[in-house]
Amino acid sequence: MAQFKHIPAARIVAQTSVEGRTAAGELVRIALVETERVTYLQRFVDGVGTSMTQYSGARQGEAQAAYAQAQADELVAEPVVEAEAVAEAVAQPARLRGPSRPDAETQVWAEGDLEVVMVTGRAYRYDLRRGADTIESLPATRAWRTERKALITKAAGLLAA
Repeated sequence: MAQFKHIPAARIVAQTSVEGRTAAGELVRIALVETERVTYLQRFVDGVGTSMTQYSGARQGEAQAAYAQAQADELVAEPVVEAEAVAEAVAQPARLRGPSRPDAETQVWAEGDLEVVMVTGRAYRYDLRRGADTIESLPATRAWRTERKALITKAAGLLAA
């Protein structure tokens, strides 16, 4: 409806629409919008506005007949849908994702088998590790210096114990 001129909701008296498919398989919506002075007959194909007819004054009575005629001419009683085409469209994703990158790791502090590592990737964090096991993990925020210092202090305390 972005292609059509703006009709303020406060001025709309009645609005009716019908939706269906054409023989070609296009999704069509025909809308009849009545305001205080003007009646609009709008036609959308696959969500895009294609035509809008304005009926005003003595022609306002013709809008209902045109709405019924457009509905009878364009819309098929049952939508034409092929099951194979739908299954094929669902089976293939719109966008294929590539392999995800591993997070980069930078060693910040190490003593014996304890180490503090900064992990960068989607979410930055600091890990306290003993060998391959992660003892504690802290997300890196704006106070990253304080968080890094706290983990190094905790690691030094574990080393002394």
